[in-house]
Amino acid sequence: MNQATEDSAPCPDPAPAEGALVTLDKPGGERVELTAGADGTVVFDAIDWTLGAAAATASMDGHGMASHVGLTEADSPLTIRIPVQPVEWFELSGSVTNMTDEANWLSITAVVPGSSVFMATGSDYAVMVPAGAPFGLAAWEFAWDASTADLGGTETALNWSWQEMDAITADTTNDITFEGDGGVETETASGSFNIDLTEGTPLSGSEGWGGAWVGAAWDGCGDWVGGVSTYSASINAEGTAFDYTLEYMNVPSIPHYVTNYSIYSGFIFSMVRMDGLPTEGSHATDFLDVPVLPSLPAGGYELNGAPFTWESAETNARPVLTVTTPDYTLTPMGLVGEYTWTIQGPVGATSLAIPVLPEGGPLTEQIETGDHVGMLTLMRDAADSTPGLWLGALCGTQVFDVQYTP
Repeated sequence: MNQATEDSAPCPDPAPAEGALVTLDKPGGERVELTAGADGTVVFDAIDWTLGAAAATASMDGHGMASHVGLTEADSPLTIRIPVQPVEWFELSGSVTNMTDEANWLSITAVVPGSSVFMATGSDYAVMVPAGAPFGLAAWEFAWDASTADLGGTETALNWSWQEMDAITADTTNDITFEGDGGVETETASGSFNIDLTEGTPLSGSEGWGGAWVGAAWDGCGDWVGGVSTYSASINAEGTAFDYTLEYMNVPSIPHYVTNYSIYSGFIFSMVRMDGLPTEGSHATDFLDVPVLPSLPAGGYELNGAPFTWESAETNARPVLTVTTPDYTLTPMGLVGEYTWTIQGPVGATSLAIPVLPEGGPLTEQIETGDHVGMLTLMRDAADSTPGLWLGALCGTQVFDVQYTP
């Protein structure tokens, strides 16, 4: 069984994690714990796969924790990527001058992993930025018109700005002045998707709205870290197709782009993420149906005892439950909080048997004694057939209360 850490996933050739605690719950109930050596691997033997499925958990000081449940012999060897603990954050804030109209919207993002995204009307902004790394600061002013599309709307870009920023080590003030295009070139692309979601699911028919964004990726791994575009999107009244036009900044210092297309309703959304800048024309890719959770029980979902369950129209998507503390920020990459525990199930699963936490594990006490929030995502990685294609769908409430009961 291989074990490794990585600050974004999926990524090739992750670095080994010496000293990680890896726990295997064998079929039949026996628990075995090993510590990874210098090569970042552990090997478990004497597994009787005729007794059922297994579960593996890896954790390490200074990192999060990751579990895979419902494992079979076909899943070996397994690579487990442990989430990296969030770095220290500081606030970057300021005012924007030379707006066309301060009643318009601003979108501002620090293009670096772990940052937050600002979007609001007015001329003042604030984003949270991880300390210690230089970043680009993307900003644009736009007008929004919801009447120009059946199910969606149109962002009309009015001003653009891009700044190369040094790393910050304290709360920092940075004012932005729009100066025409700010020296940033923009490009446009138009295209469309057919929509074939299961009737009665939260985004089917006329329930969804359309959106599209161009974002910066990080380290070639495909994880979106910040938007650099405005868009128009229109889903037809039957919910069977949507058309989009994107205007975006093509900044030379951003080495890797991804383009994201979403159908959403409130906090429910399904996303197709494609490697690179947008291309013209029709796309054949299908969106995933979102998972449907039962009603939230008082005190939140219990993560130990009864299996965590949901309904799903998808049979070839893999579920991932992300758990973190209530002191979190929702970023384009998911939840970022004091710690993260990801629990991944087998393809097609509609329940997760939450593992017992490793005794003496780095995060065991915090998870057993604290309050938590969760986010359930269905994901299908289509890289085998279409390089750079990723599909995901978040649950209907997006972020919900959970409790771990030892």
